Amino acid sequence: MRAAEERDIADIVALHEHEHVSAYLNPPTADDVRGAFSRPALAQYVIASGDAFEGLLLLTYHDDWMVELHRIAIAQPGRGIGRFAIEWTLNHAFKERKANRVYLEVAARNARARRLYELAGFRYEGTFRQGTRHWQTNAFEDLCAYGKLASD
Repeated sequence: MRAAEERDIADIVALHEHEHVSAYLNPPTADDVRGAFSRPALAQYVIASGDAFEGLLLLTYHDDWMVELHRIAIAQPGRGIGRFAIEWTLNHAFKERKANRVYLEVAARNARARRLYELAGFRYEGTFRQGTRHWQTNAFEDLCAYGKLASD
């Protein structure tokens, strides 16, 4: 895991072209990724294995006590990289940043991601009915809220 850099922009944009990613996440443009570098509350991390780009992790820091797991996108799912990213996030948030809470929102229909979060100890906290609009179809979709406390 390392901070994203200018050299990663093309890989980040291309990652969002994978069908298993684009089905749930709206794709950023190169300008979107570049612009995020200047937002201090938004941290972009590259998941890498050696020189191989494996995925992207976005975290948003709210004050000093709360971290939003904003996005995980993995190039090749089913290899444990998502689980690694979640474990890294929790360690980073609770041990390094001394946060009290990590939270996220996920499309209700994204059963694979929801299962991953639940296995990592996140608790389902409710549903935002029609809480998002799918970027391709414009259909409204439910969002599920999950959270984990340092004391969990």
